[in-house]
Amino acid sequence: MRALRLWLCVVGLGLLALGMPAAAQALPLTVTDPVLSQRVNPFGITEWIAAGTVTNTGTAAYLDVALEGEVTAADGAVVGIAYGVLVDVCGLGVRPGRALEPGESAPYLLAVELDADDLVPAALQVAVTAVETAPAPVNPFLTYRDITTVYEGDVARVEWTRQGESALRRRLHRRHLYRLGLVRG
Repeated sequence: MRALRLWLCVVGLGLLALGMPAAAQALPLTVTDPVLSQRVNPFGITEWIAAGTVTNTGTAAYLDVALEGEVTAADGAVVGIAYGVLVDVCGLGVRPGRALEPGESAPYLLAVELDADDLVPAALQVAVTAVETAPAPVNPFLTYRDITTVYEGDVARVEWTRQGESALRRRLHRRHLYRLGLVRG
């Protein structure tokens, strides 16, 4: 009976270790020092946030990157918590299933919850949790020496409407049409 308990304990611990997230291990995810600031949310409430960058310095990709931390006051006392995820350039959470590939950096945004409204945070210690996965395969047809990357990141498309155009934009637009007219004529 004692041997059976020991065997179940060993098997249970083994299964527990297999199911552990990568956070228990040292992750090769480097977190920049967060910048604490205040903003007014869409409901008109002033809130504290923290922003920074996470860089994957390892050889594996990471999914479900989550950040959390303890907020401290100037005297070193813990006065709150912070939690957040990776975001895109618009400040929205990245899509589910997006991996942080080796060598890639991504911005993060943390919501800061303080114990009292009158507290002012002085520092924030951020911890990262993530699930390790295989990196995306490299396409050999896209790895030519002569092709260089011009830009990596999110791109926003801006469309102009007649109501939203400024006078300067209209003048530039007309000048551009005039030059096109000379080429055709």
